[in-house]
Amino acid sequence: MITLLANAAEVDIVVDGVMFQNGDMFAVDASYANEITERVAAAHFAAAHVRSELARGKTKPQALESLSTLARSTFGKRGEWINTFGNTLSGRSEQMFDAYLASMERLKLPGITVHTY
Repeated sequence: MITLLANAAEVDIVVDGVMFQNGDMFAVDASYANEITERVAAAHFAAAHVRSELARGKTKPQALESLSTLARSTFGKRGEWINTFGNTLSGRSEQMFDAYLASMERLKLPGITVHTY
């Protein structure tokens, strides 16, 4: 992509929103804040599901297959994110699997205040 810009005479950049560390978001609407909320909820759901399946004696591949089935039956962005988290987990080594799963559990939903313009 950067090489495509090498000969550009002009570049236009559109910023849909800006979010600051304190949670203030300036955007045209709340869609990105909603996406963040869905992403965190999906991470928590996926991590809890995998942990539950493992506690029931399922193998990691079985737990991930079960998660994939749930993702397909969950509509909207949450289903897409559950699927993304499952795919990411499936590509992790044994040690990284546990670390990534723990990081999904630790995700905190930031207090977002959307200011529209």
